Amino acid sequence: MSANNRMTQYNKHVVITNIHDRQFKYTCDNETGYMKHLKTNPAMCEVIGEYKQYIKPVFDVDAYQNDIDIDAVKADINMLFPNKSINYAKRESRDTKKGIKYSYRFYVDDVKIYSYQIKQLLIDHKLNENPIYDLSIYDKNKVLFLPLTTQKQDGVAPQLCPIDCDIFKCCASYIEEGFEDWTLKCEKAKGEKLLQQINQFYEQKDEMINDEEVAVIDTKYIETKLKLHLTKMSVVRSSEYDNWTKMIWCLMNICKKEGIGRSKCSKIIHEFSAKSANYEEDSVDKFIDNNYDNIKEASYGWKYFNECLKCDDPEYYDSITMKMYNNMKKDFEVNHAKILHPPMIVHFNKEDKYDIFTVKSCKESYAHLQCKLKVKDKWETKQFIDLWLKDSKIRVFDKVVFEPPPIVCDTKNFNTWVDFKIVKEPLVETERDYWAEYKQYLHNIIGDEKIVNYILARYAFRIVNPATRTNVILIICGNEGDGKNRLLAPIYNIMKGYTCMLDNAKKLYESHSMFEFQKLFLLVNEAAGVANFENSEILKTRATEPTLTVNPKGIQAFEIDNMCDYDMTTNNLNVVKLSDDSRRRFLQIETTSYYKNNYEFFNDYFQNIENNPVALRQIYEGLIKFDYKAIVPSLNFQDVRYKPTTTIEDNVRQQNRDKVIWFFEDWVRQHLNLNTKDDMKYKNETLFKMYIDWCEVSKVKMDYNKISFGMRVTVLMKKQLNINGFTCVKKDTKHSMTTLYLGEFKNYFKNLNGFEFGDQEEDEEIE
Repeated sequence: MSANNRMTQYNKHVVITNIHDRQFKYTCDNETGYMKHLKTNPAMCEVIGEYKQYIKPVFDVDAYQNDIDIDAVKADINMLFPNKSINYAKRESRDTKKGIKYSYRFYVDDVKIYSYQIKQLLIDHKLNENPIYDLSIYDKNKVLFLPLTTQKQDGVAPQLCPIDCDIFKCCASYIEEGFEDWTLKCEKAKGEKLLQQINQFYEQKDEMINDEEVAVIDTKYIETKLKLHLTKMSVVRSSEYDNWTKMIWCLMNICKKEGIGRSKCSKIIHEFSAKSANYEEDSVDKFIDNNYDNIKEASYGWKYFNECLKCDDPEYYDSITMKMYNNMKKDFEVNHAKILHPPMIVHFNKEDKYDIFTVKSCKESYAHLQCKLKVKDKWETKQFIDLWLKDSKIRVFDKVVFEPPPIVCDTKNFNTWVDFKIVKEPLVETERDYWAEYKQYLHNIIGDEKIVNYILARYAFRIVNPATRTNVILIICGNEGDGKNRLLAPIYNIMKGYTCMLDNAKKLYESHSMFEFQKLFLLVNEAAGVANFENSEILKTRATEPTLTVNPKGIQAFEIDNMCDYDMTTNNLNVVKLSDDSRRRFLQIETTSYYKNNYEFFNDYFQNIENNPVALRQIYEGLIKFDYKAIVPSLNFQDVRYKPTTTIEDNVRQQNRDKVIWFFEDWVRQHLNLNTKDDMKYKNETLFKMYIDWCEVSKVKMDYNKISFGMRVTVLMKKQLNINGFTCVKKDTKHSMTTLYLGEFKNYFKNLNGFEFGDQEEDEEIE
């Protein structure tokens, strides 16, 4: 059952939510639970505006300078809901810029209705003209602060106190069994109101009818169609004299235009009129006789007829209505375009995102759309999507690209980039400085100002330059309950739509993975070490790889620019196989226990920062003004001059070293205080025996045989030991000898570890 359906099922519950987190729902049916929740949530509010949610009729009333007349307000409400009991709550008067403010909330008992219907009733009875009634509370998804609350969005307010009734009488969402259902009454009234508006609209006397524009009815079967459509008309239209006369003029006009004779026209009129309980055959004939040859209401024709049909039975109207092809094409191309390479259709959906269709699936999705097309001076019904796909003048592009700033997109390509949604949010100054609070949170949970500034610079740079990657993978590790998973949440919400979160790193490597498609950041939450170790080399490549080949199901594989930077959070310290040659691509940090199990802080953080648009807009403003160039002057975030180093990263890197490197390091330690020459020559077999003994003493798993050990030493010579000015090992293949240079090894390990032998206790563990 969906959330919307659940709303209609709540019975004898107040539906409590959070003003900043509408996903939060708490249903309460007793005063004890209500008061307990109020203690921690003085600004708690109730849901009143969800789709098809029953509520009590509620009225928010505010007055300035002079207090309201309670009896007069109740009299107004009783015009809408006659003979119903009315309860109310009030806040004590308070000084405002407009003067003394008096605030009340009125609730009709024993009635259930939809929120938007209350607004319509107020308008119908012209109560919207009285400024004391607040109509904004009936907008979609609105909430109301509940009784006994003392806060509002703009600060502290006097308590909203029920007067001579219990709390739940003043909760609009609290509906009891047996409440009278007013929704159907309002829908009927709405239909009659729409009918009146249509009639008023068509009072224009000189309007001419263009049948080609509406092109709804097939003229070959006009008489049959007229009779069928008239059966869908409301009884009200044949019962009320004014509506009836307009429809009769309309039918006579249509029959004359379409060549239907008077006798058949008269029969159609009688069949329509007979729907009314007031039908009198002689009166109808008299009206036809008096008006048939002298029709003055020329504006009543097909257009009026179709508007009436649409009003009376919209579902039926939609089933038989077709637009002309060109008009339909214009509407369709607002949100659709065809791509040539590879062939596909793009669709800009209601969530401001782009969907991709294969041509085949596009045909299936829109096969129901019919349109009118003029063929040899005759209107024919055609399948729209077939015409559109074959049209040489449709909206078409060479390929789909995702090219955020600073890239300038070629007009031949379809650019799916749209700016961050947060930009549309107004920047509001509040008592709380959310940008300062977020920075302080980072300082407390990371504990190192240099690292904090580097992380902020990384995200600020991407927000200002979305198309330019930093090519650094951030790994956040820490203990359960310290808040590591919340660290990046505000930033990911700021870039919502261009971020992706996974619970398993393996998903990145699936054959049809599209997680990086049109994304700027991808976060692997609670990354498990095994999943990334298995793909560590691929992951290193992903950090800098400029392009990716994606293979959506049903669509030919195609290449995209990889705009994605990667983040991870984990409890596992050794989550990725960091090595001595991967310093530039990873930044691994460890969180502090500053916020360990601080539930009060994280509740506030979740509600008022992480999911608060006002706070996110302030943080966005702070990031776009953040001087990232002062932190990374080269703008190369892999630059070791500016990229911080961390103890945890060094420890993980050391533990992931090749076991042969550990063997050589221990060999150096053994010879530190011995009077040995600098170049030590060993037979290959002797060196391998030394390695076997070392594995046994160190409790290290023996991975090599004699041949593979020699090959591994050769590889390490080429990749690590004999590069960057070092020559630690030489091999004499002719005599099967290997020479180790003690001095070179000392310098190599000093450079590798950042300290000389003897400067640090030998407490490293080998895994």
